[in-house]
Amino acid sequence: MPVAFACACGKSFRVSDGYAGKQTKCPACGAGLVVPTPQTGAAGDGQPPGEFEVVEDAAPLAGGKKPAVKAALAEDDADEPPRPKKRKKKKKRDTGIDREQWAAEEEERRYREYATRRLVYMIAGASTVVISLGALLIFARNGMMGIIPMAVVGAGVLGGAYCVWQGLSGTFHKE
Repeated sequence: MPVAFACACGKSFRVSDGYAGKQTKCPACGAGLVVPTPQTGAAGDGQPPGEFEVVEDAAPLAGGKKPAVKAALAEDDADEPPRPKKRKKKKKRDTGIDREQWAAEEEERRYREYATRRLVYMIAGASTVVISLGALLIFARNGMMGIIPMAVVGAGVLGGAYCVWQGLSGTFHKE
């Protein structure tokens, strides 16, 4: 059986008798209220009653104080159907550019990466060839023209030339 009571601000409420003796706050003014028991319950003053939902039970805390029970006021209007809750719309992040501009910038960035990689291949290959030929001159000057030094120099020159060719043609492995 519902218990009807009123706040000092004049707002009337009607709650289930299971909430009798619990503490709550008036949603209208925020005043602390105690839901009366059905035996000591106060009658409504003719205003439309509200409905409380107790969120947590009042348990005694240290010091003998009871925490206030949060309550939600729901108006009881039989004339109007309940309104659906409005969903919050996700805000779309405004990046300041449109898709076409973004696509153009992305293509330009990829081309710059491609061109940079080609340049790195050419520089690395050219420096490998120069270092290998320098090693060949040092070996020739010191009279170390054996098969092993010639194989090392030849591998350096061929590897460097291959890197230069890949950089010029753009046929290196793309990740």
